[in-house]
Amino acid sequence: MAKQKKARRPYADPDTTLIVAVVGLVVVGLMMNYSATFDWSYQLYGNSLQIALRQFGWVGVGIVAMVGFTFFPYDRWQQLAVPVLGATLLSLMLSCLWEMRSSGRSALSSADPFTRASWPSSPWSST
Repeated sequence: MAKQKKARRPYADPDTTLIVAVVGLVVVGLMMNYSATFDWSYQLYGNSLQIALRQFGWVGVGIVAMVGFTFFPYDRWQQLAVPVLGATLLSLMLSCLWEMRSSGRSALSSADPFTRASWPSSPWSST
């Protein structure tokens, strides 16, 4: 008697707890973004949603990327981990060099955010 093979599903059931957590964090983050920038956006652009709309657009790009990567074979990530890490580090170094070159500053610039002189003054400070 020949054994019957079970039909394999190509994809497992989604992790609903993870999906609910991610959606909740995205919604809270979008609300925080809008809450923090609505006045600034209205003063700059005359529309209180202008800055938040950019954030909504990037959330849309992230959702499209997330759905696209669900179809990428998981086994390939292990093979691509080191090249992707190298490309990430190289692009980080190149962006830092590009910024230093375009701004004319050296890596040891005097624009140190930790010096007291560069802090903004507040109405409650004694100096």
